[in-house]
Amino acid sequence: MSHVKNLRLGYSKAMLSQPYRFHGHSSLSFVFRKGHSVRGSLMMVRTIRNDRQKNCRVAIIVSKKIAKRAHDRNLVRRRLYEVMRAALPNVTQPYDIAIMVTNKQAVAMPYAQLQQELLHLLGSAQIMRHVAEPDAAMHDGAKTLL
Repeated sequence: MSHVKNLRLGYSKAMLSQPYRFHGHSSLSFVFRKGHSVRGSLMMVRTIRNDRQKNCRVAIIVSKKIAKRAHDRNLVRRRLYEVMRAALPNVTQPYDIAIMVTNKQAVAMPYAQLQQELLHLLGSAQIMRHVAEPDAAMHDGAKTLL
């Protein structure tokens, strides 16, 4: 039942695996001190290239100022990890990426809006390959065939 619920919300049950996540004071403070920052209306993304790693690593920070209940903080965190799991194949180099949620409205945002905001910020940070959008005419043609 919960798997069906997760599919309705727009994300799968699989989370970003451990080699792609990081936490800890020293790693995060390094990213926040030396990293490049891009801000959006809901979150801030800090990135720094890390040639010592072979994989990109992601940390997502949702403070108690954003959501008092751990349930709400974890919901936002899981949704953002899912967006990153799908986007990691398009990241060009091994980066350390810290995503800090800065707006309380992120708790009430649906998955699709969080995804749109985060992908826009990652594109602005210039760490992703450009993924060509399918042509609108192809979508119209596909609809007529169905």
